[in-house]
Amino acid sequence: MHSRVFILSKNEEEINESYDNFYEDDIVEEIGADYVVLETEEEFQGSIEWLKNCYGLSSVDLRKVNTSDHGEVLVAEISESQIKALIESLEKKKEKRIEKVKEALESNNLWLIAWEAYNKKGFFFGLQSYGIFNEVELLNILVEEKINKLYVIQTFDYHF
Repeated sequence: MHSRVFILSKNEEEINESYDNFYEDDIVEEIGADYVVLETEEEFQGSIEWLKNCYGLSSVDLRKVNTSDHGEVLVAEISESQIKALIESLEKKKEKRIEKVKEALESNNLWLIAWEAYNKKGFFFGLQSYGIFNEVELLNILVEEKINKLYVIQTFDYHF
């Protein structure tokens, strides 16, 4: 199966620093994927649509940003209103995950418990100061840091 890793930046100034800061081999090791491939600009746009659909985001602004080291790059800006929608969606997904972990605990199946609690595959995210993390950790970061805007600057396809 395939899914995505979305590389994020908390502000426009960090885009240059964060761009090309994550490498395929490192991501493979970090998330336990079979392989990881950096997506083209066209694939990036398709992955942004997938992200929007998964989290119920009504709009994400795709635009070019000039960087000092990488020239003009396509980014997806998630606005403050969409961050609020993302947080609501992530909270619902977290609650569903907690229910599945509770069910797994009742089954006494250690593999299932570990899978539901942490090892489950899906979307992953990357921020320069945090590395690669899952959607539960994204929720924690968004809430704790009171982030009101995000930029998706790269996407990776991964197979598991």
